[in-house]
Amino acid sequence: MAERTDAGDARGYRIALIADELLNPAEGGIDGLAELERAGWGAIQLPAAAYLPKLLRLHAQTGRDERDSPSQQPGGRSHLV
Repeated sequence: MAERTDAGDARGYRIALIADELLNPAEGGIDGLAELERAGWGAIQLPAAAYLPKLLRLHAQTGRDERDSPSQQPGGRSHLV
């Protein structure tokens, strides 16, 4: 197991992005979460592959919305300000 930190859990410093299919394996599949835990890693679950087309459309739409907003035009203020 990974060394524990002052915060009590070293997994906060070692994070893996892991496919949904490995966190929710089919019968007899590799249990990715168990393997990561054994190695002292935390995990951030990526969406299932079936959601990818929808996520890409939403991401593209968000980019268009932000690019076309008045705050992103010359002289406008950024959303991050």
